[in-house]
Amino acid sequence: MKNYLFPKRISAVSESVQGAEALLKEKTLQIGFADEDAVSMNGKSYLILDFEKELVGGARILTYAARGNRRVRLRFGESLSECCAELGEDNATNDHS
Repeated sequence: MKNYLFPKRISAVSESVQGAEALLKEKTLQIGFADEDAVSMNGKSYLILDFEKELVGGARILTYAARGNRRVRLRFGESLSECCAELGEDNATNDHS
């Protein structure tokens, strides 16, 4: 059985992120190109979502209109400090993500 969980709050967000509040809205899970409330991230941006519970899961990302070579780095953590730490710092590992 699959349960879909939406984030409860945004813990941190950079100034170059627009529309982050859209991630807190419960809406249909079908990804489409006509989404009007999409999140836009430019340059070196970050966004930390809090689900308020420990869970196992993943992420779905739709990208379009990107020019050039773009990279996305996802971090999963059991705590905010672990999520923000580089690997090896503050006991941060990637063996559970």
